[in-house]
Amino acid sequence: MVDIEPMIASGTVCYVKDISLSSEFYKKLGFRVTQDDPDHLSVSAGDFWMDFHPQDKEDKPEFQKEAMLENKGAGLFLYYVMWTSTTKASQKRV
Repeated sequence: MVDIEPMIASGTVCYVKDISLSSEFYKKLGFRVTQDDPDHLSVSAGDFWMDFHPQDKEDKPEFQKEAMLENKGAGLFLYYVMWTSTTKASQKRV
């Protein structure tokens, strides 16, 4: 048996068509913007972070095909639950 320390997944990286539109959207949801450049947006809420990159600027050949897919995320479902610090987890989901 291999002795491996458990890890916590704390973030997601996404390709987007419009960084500025994504920035405004996540600001309205209450995320803290930690980087807001034309080629990279990073937002966070507590220990969770999300990075966004423009799909048309991906320069790594192994990622270019994925970046330009029309149906990004088709068949993929990400579910995030976030609670306020003053509310019991079982009572309020944001």
